[in-house]
Amino acid sequence: MDRSHVALATLALMLAAAPARAQQPIEMKVGLAALVNTALPLHLAEAGGFYAKQGLKVTIVDAGGGTRGGRARLRPASCR
Repeated sequence: MDRSHVALATLALMLAAAPARAQQPIEMKVGLAALVNTALPLHLAEAGGFYAKQGLKVTIVDAGGGTRGGRARLRPASCR
């Protein structure tokens, strides 16, 4: 074996032996313009733990429609 093969084998062993770290879930917000039945799958997925299994932390918020939703979209995230 030449040096490159030894280095690759060593790296592979190190990665395989490294303990798996729990990753922080990715946070995201989903804004709904209105409470409608077509958004039901979003709520069912949250209640069923689908987002958590995929490494997501989803917050479903009522963004409101029309002017209220437009204003919320223009504000910085720190003000919401």
